[in-house]
Amino acid sequence: MDKKPLENKGIQVINGSEGAVVKGVEFMHDVKTKMDLCYESNAPSIVIEVNAYKNGYMEIRKKGGKIRVITEITKNNIKYCKELMKIVDELRHLDDVKGGIAVSDSAYMTTTILQESKPLTQVVYSDVIEAVYQQQNFFDSLWERAIPAKQKIRDITNEIDVNQNNIFSAISNNIRRSILFYLKGRNMKISQLANKLNITIQAFQKHFTKLNESGLIEKNQMGMLELTQTGIALTKQIPSIQFLFDNKKFFETHSLSFLSTKFVQQIGSLQEFDLINGVSKNTKKFYELVEESTKQVKFIDMPSVFDVKNEIFSKIFQKDIKMQYILDVNSKIPKRWIEFTEKMGEEDLISQGIIQKRMISNSHIMMFISEKSAGLMFPELNGDIDIQNLWYSKDKKFIDWCTDYFDHVWQNSHSFVKQKINEG
Repeated sequence: MDKKPLENKGIQVINGSEGAVVKGVEFMHDVKTKMDLCYESNAPSIVIEVNAYKNGYMEIRKKGGKIRVITEITKNNIKYCKELMKIVDELRHLDDVKGGIAVSDSAYMTTTILQESKPLTQVVYSDVIEAVYQQQNFFDSLWERAIPAKQKIRDITNEIDVNQNNIFSAISNNIRRSILFYLKGRNMKISQLANKLNITIQAFQKHFTKLNESGLIEKNQMGMLELTQTGIALTKQIPSIQFLFDNKKFFETHSLSFLSTKFVQQIGSLQEFDLINGVSKNTKKFYELVEESTKQVKFIDMPSVFDVKNEIFSKIFQKDIKMQYILDVNSKIPKRWIEFTEKMGEEDLISQGIIQKRMISNSHIMMFISEKSAGLMFPELNGDIDIQNLWYSKDKKFIDWCTDYFDHVWQNSHSFVKQKINEG
């Protein structure tokens, strides 16, 4: 039996976000084979952020309908466009798209009001078949002019890479980094900054041009220099960038690749440290760390450098200090360490909750932390821990970074299994 033809409703104007959303959902529900859309750059955020729209797209795809979308892809909406590509059949880019239209098998909708991440507030709906054909022809002509989304996203990404290179070039200079720091939290005149930096106005102008072209600083209406929003965000990262500049030589031969983005971004917290060179000096410093501990200690992959016969180290078991440690299953654990922990009654201390221990397949780093100080040893580029160079500090930021990293490794470790010990 043939289905009854859709009732011709003519043209409707729907005002208010609630009514517009309802009409949009109804429109998508009635789609049989296809839905074509062309809308401005704010619209992808609306589709992704407003569940009613996003679910409507997904339902059309689920029942076999095809969705084509044209929008203007920009640096600001690129993340939404990438999400949109996952729920449509094809996305294309076109410059200067305004408003929005949607065309289905039997109806079309249009709007001129789109606010980022917010539902539509006014739509015009029509199922007049002549108007639907007209809108479909209009869409098809735009579709032929539009370019694939992947191509536009690639172009934007390359542009962003160039801008990033400009920024890194700008902050590679110590004077320019100083300018950013001086402007952090206050605006200044060119003459004031030149005076503070002890350089001429002409020399300062060159640095200003570089920072301005990189989008980091600008002149306000009062003629004062101030940080842009990008500049403000970047100054929060400069301590870590400065740290990497200061320790460039060390990291030419040592690896940071094992660190997650979070810890690289915060690595400037390690700025205050003493670099102690030599195995014997490092071992002595570790004993000092142990001796000054009164509340707790945490360490990763340390047994190979401990001399458990040392009286100082054995005290840590006798003072009932809280201990957490992680062993690397790939590292050779000295037999003397196993015998020592058994002798000191480690199992009883574990049952009392005084000691906790876990294992991990690759620790990447050696670390010892007390409530008063911390020390760590980085891996060389080949992955081997450099036990010749110890980074030691009593600085709170240094200790906090080490503690956060230890806790991260702890959360990603697994239960201690004695049989997995690589006894050396």
